[in-house]
Amino acid sequence: MTPGAYIALARDIGIALALGFIIWKIYGAGENAVKVSDLKSLQAQIAEQASTLEGWRQEFTNANAQLSQDLATLHAAAPDKPPVWLCNDPASPRSQVLPAATAASPSVPASAGGNDIGSQRDIRPQLEVFRLKYETALAQCRDLYSQWPTP
Repeated sequence: MTPGAYIALARDIGIALALGFIIWKIYGAGENAVKVSDLKSLQAQIAEQASTLEGWRQEFTNANAQLSQDLATLHAAAPDKPPVWLCNDPASPRSQVLPAATAASPSVPASAGGNDIGSQRDIRPQLEVFRLKYETALAQCRDLYSQWPTP
C-alpha cells in the first residue's frame, strides 16, 4: 500500500469514528434518564400537594357545615317574632285617599272628606320573606368565601 492509501484509510476511519460518536451522543441525549434525586423531589412535591388538597377539602367541609348551621338558624328564628303592624292613621292628611262623597240631593252638603277610619295590616310575613331571602344569600356568599382555597 502506498502512503496515500494509508492517509485515506486513516481519514475514513476518523470520519467513521466521529460519525459514530455523534450518533452515540444524539442517542444518549434523547434518553429519558430518571435519577433517584428526581424521584425523591417528585415524591416531596406530591406529599406537599396532598397536604394542600387535604387542607382545602377540610375548609370546604367546614364551610358547608357552617352554611347548614346558618340556614337552620335562619329558619328556626322566624316564628318567634311578634307581628309588625302597618297602620293607616285617619288624622294624617296622607291617609285621606278617598274622595269626598257626593251629595244625595242638592239640599244635602257633601261630606268634608273620605270615610277612612284607619286600618291595620300585619306585614311580618313579607318582612320574613325579605329577611330569609337576603340572609340566605349572605350565608351562601359567606359559604363561597370560606370555601375559597387559602394559599
